[in-house]
Amino acid sequence: MRIIGIGLLAFLLTGAALLFSSLDIWHKGVRKFTETLSGPQLAFETSAPLASASAAANAVMHRNNAANPIILSGLPAYQSAVFSLPIDARATAGTLQIDATHQVLAGVQGTLRIAINNTRRGELLLKPGEVRRSLRIDLTAEELASDRLVVSFSQVGDGDHAGCASNSRIQAVTEVETTSALYLTTDSPLESTRDRVLAWGDQIIVGWPAWLASEEQPRRLALGAELSRQGQDLRFVEDGASVALTTDGLRELLQTSSTDISSRTIWPMAVATTGANAGIRRFQKSTSWRTRYDLDDVENNVMPTTFDVDLTLGFLDDGAVWTVTTTLNNRILQMDRVPTGQNTYRAEIALPEDMHDKVNVIEVTAASSADVDGICTLGPELIAEMHPTSQLRGVGPVFETQTSAVKSMLSSFTAVGVVDVPSLSATEATVVSGLIAKLVPTDTKILPIRQTVNLLPFSRADLGSLAELDVTSGTTWIAYNPVNGEEIRAQPASAEVIAQLQRTPVAGIIIQTDNLLRAGMVQ
Repeated sequence: MRIIGIGLLAFLLTGAALLFSSLDIWHKGVRKFTETLSGPQLAFETSAPLASASAAANAVMHRNNAANPIILSGLPAYQSAVFSLPIDARATAGTLQIDATHQVLAGVQGTLRIAINNTRRGELLLKPGEVRRSLRIDLTAEELASDRLVVSFSQVGDGDHAGCASNSRIQAVTEVETTSALYLTTDSPLESTRDRVLAWGDQIIVGWPAWLASEEQPRRLALGAELSRQGQDLRFVEDGASVALTTDGLRELLQTSSTDISSRTIWPMAVATTGANAGIRRFQKSTSWRTRYDLDDVENNVMPTTFDVDLTLGFLDDGAVWTVTTTLNNRILQMDRVPTGQNTYRAEIALPEDMHDKVNVIEVTAASSADVDGICTLGPELIAEMHPTSQLRGVGPVFETQTSAVKSMLSSFTAVGVVDVPSLSATEATVVSGLIAKLVPTDTKILPIRQTVNLLPFSRADLGSLAELDVTSGTTWIAYNPVNGEEIRAQPASAEVIAQLQRTPVAGIIIQTDNLLRAGMVQ
């Protein structure tokens, strides 16, 4: 009897195991528990169960420019992100994971479309309310063999038009979270310096622990400034300094980096080859393409003179025409009405010098004049595309900033020294290194030893020492980033400048030399 009972129990256990296996109850249970905690998760183009993306991965590549949020507001809305792939370690398999938070009004019917290198690879349905979603896409061999992936996001759809009251409202907002990343399986660990930098989102993370030796501080500031001057994104950290780059790592990067400042913008610059401006747009009534450029990131701060616009515009119903408006910094450059029946638009638009700022946004808007029936009708879906031939070009005048006089003076010296570094926090070290990179011309070396011209950092807590500066000889200048986000200020040391800094303390640098008079800096 006991044997029969044991046999029945074994039979029941075997049957239960087969049931769990055939219905995949275990994986479904894990997935349901995960979705309860972090929202629904979707997988595209994969047959693997949706376990943690990091389970089989030995490398995680974060997106570039992770400090800048990716937010899509309204319908339609477009954004893009770039993910770098390792160079020395080879990716053999990988998954793109996109984590997103949606805030959607009731009645909205829309999707978030995701494309990799202009090929659509996945979609998320927008659900009403605030919802966190995750989506994973297996990468192809071609994508794994490339140097980077450009991921484009398109938020499209239609909203609730009851009473037409909602037409003027933003009906959907999506934020792509910074946890989005590539999860890769590689043939070897990410051990080389450049692969580690790429894994951090193509950002150089430099250790700045509290115990860092005083002689190492100017070396790291100078090396960091040299790399920042080449267009590298760089940040000093105190927490996690044990895994960040050391002085030797910075030297290695500098030796392997290009000697020309290749990452700085040089005109012409294409505006629609990759990213949010690339590819076909689908929309109702109108759409806009935006391009941002910072003249501080342009070689020699030269302004472009011409904007070439090349559009293909979809066909409209009889009597309707396209209007194309181009603006620079919210000021109209040109407005054109495209002749009836014509579906191409090309223009060479002059960019006036007096309309430029340090940071500029140029925007092209294509709008249909179609008069749709019914006050609550948006009309048919329209299409348009900005072609890769659209570009900013020309070599215009140099954009003069408050730092132009200092740059001109420093260009007459072969090297400057970074010396007398006080107790800086990691954040202040990041600010100071960036200041040095923006002030010192590319042909002038930055060295961690005393020179004819020396750069002396100061911290927010060290402003009392500024009172000891000689403010009468004209041989001392002060450079700093204002707290309100304005452009860098570089001014002769004076009692007024020092008093202003003491009222709104910020970190900065003192530029000091006995040869400033000879260089014609006294004004």
